[in-house]
Amino acid sequence: MTKLPVTNLPVTNMAVDILLDAHAGTAEGPVWDERRQQLVWTDIPGESIHFTDLSSGKDASVDVGTRVGCVVPRTNGGFAMGACQEFLLCGPDDLSHPEERVHITDESLVRVNDGKCDPAGRFFAGTAANDGRWGTDTMASSIALLQSARERRVITLANEDRTHALR
Repeated sequence: MTKLPVTNLPVTNMAVDILLDAHAGTAEGPVWDERRQQLVWTDIPGESIHFTDLSSGKDASVDVGTRVGCVVPRTNGGFAMGACQEFLLCGPDDLSHPEERVHITDESLVRVNDGKCDPAGRFFAGTAANDGRWGTDTMASSIALLQSARERRVITLANEDRTHALR
């Protein structure tokens, strides 16, 4: 595996602005929702999904009652989320009561962390262990793939030598 030489990168003097001082426990997984024209993101320990209007700066949140690592808009107007050990498929109006659950793992110490959709609409989400474990003997450090509510696949990452490579 080729590693990039990060020590030789040029330093760019750019100003970075705080978009929203949200006071979130952990602000994760921002994604643009074209339909709503809002930035959607999660607060994992806050068990909430946030909707931020960039033009006004207003932020609204919905308590979903579980730790959500990632959220993506669905073509039907709803949302798909990676939460705890499963994918949650929700309609556009009620994020706290999923229409469907797609189970990923039985390991209670493993959770879905971050995820995104590719241009084909497939939802990829990474897993992490809450107790610091990683490797091939656990679902931690894996990639879960949701192609549709009916088709789920898990791709395990090999971590024996602390590198990430698909098997």
